[in-house]
Amino acid sequence: MTPQQQADLLRILTEELDALERAGVVALDPAQREAIQKHAAARLKDLAGQFDVDTTQAERQLSMGMKIAAALGGLALVIATVLFLNRHLGRLPVWMQVATLVSAPIALACAASWIARDERRRYFSTLVAVVAVAAFVANLAAIGGLFNLAASPHAWLAWGLFSLALGHHLGVRVLVAAGLTGFLLWTSVLLSGDFGRIDHLEIMMAAGAVIALIPGRWPGLVPGTMAPVFRVAGVSGFLLAVLILSQEGRMSVLPMGRRAAEQIYQVVGLLVSTAVLWWGVKRNWASVFVPGIIAFVAFLLLRMADWLWNLVPKYLFFLLVGLTAAGLIALFQRIRRRV
Repeated sequence: MTPQQQADLLRILTEELDALERAGVVALDPAQREAIQKHAAARLKDLAGQFDVDTTQAERQLSMGMKIAAALGGLALVIATVLFLNRHLGRLPVWMQVATLVSAPIALACAASWIARDERRRYFSTLVAVVAVAAFVANLAAIGGLFNLAASPHAWLAWGLFSLALGHHLGVRVLVAAGLTGFLLWTSVLLSGDFGRIDHLEIMMAAGAVIALIPGRWPGLVPGTMAPVFRVAGVSGFLLAVLILSQEGRMSVLPMGRRAAEQIYQVVGLLVSTAVLWWGVKRNWASVFVPGIIAFVAFLLLRMADWLWNLVPKYLFFLLVGLTAAGLIALFQRIRRRV
């Protein structure tokens, strides 16, 4: 349980106790009530002092506003950095251009690490770290253009490793997610040798499965706060690869025709998304359940479109989609009651 979850639980506990007392469900004597309030207040104060958690609903809203501001600010700084380099870099000698392109992301990463030492909520350090990753991506591409190098699929790996290392060091989930995405994209183009061509998606499936299983199989490699990021990235990458293969069999390594590969992955997609959905419900992991339910619905709708779009009137097709949605709601309600 994260410090913020602990603070939320304490706040909800005290509010619920007050509500139960007003309803006459429980009756605490003054000493017990005071002891509970003192314990909750002391614990909240300790969490706020140590981790800077939100102890009230107003603070949660302000924190959300700061996160939105940080995201917008990071986007603006990324655009500003890229535009500045595009405008002024060409005026410098080649050696100065290379030195600038190499040193800029390193300096930004060091600055983010330095800021993070005295920052508990990591707003400003995250902002600088995002700019560092963007600078690394843009500058690596600029160096390739400067020396007229051919685009390489291994750039995805370099971008992913830099983002993953910096995100892991600072504890920034968005950078870890970006790094894992870069790794998944690298695996999808690994055997094709073409930067712009995605092929052999079974490799991406395998990489996604490994990433999703790392927190459970090798917990020492991943901090507890990053486990949901690994699971959602791995499960999403795996299911996305299956979804693409169910529509584009030519991207498969299976020794068969395109249509046969698509039919196989159409069945695999429904079965695997159902299994992932059940896994998420059983373990109470939103990071697994959410991509599982999205993939399950996507596979189901695509299959309905393939099978029925040209066979029935359009109004009947959408009626069937609506009835299917109602059936899914009823199914999930039964699962929810059983869980």
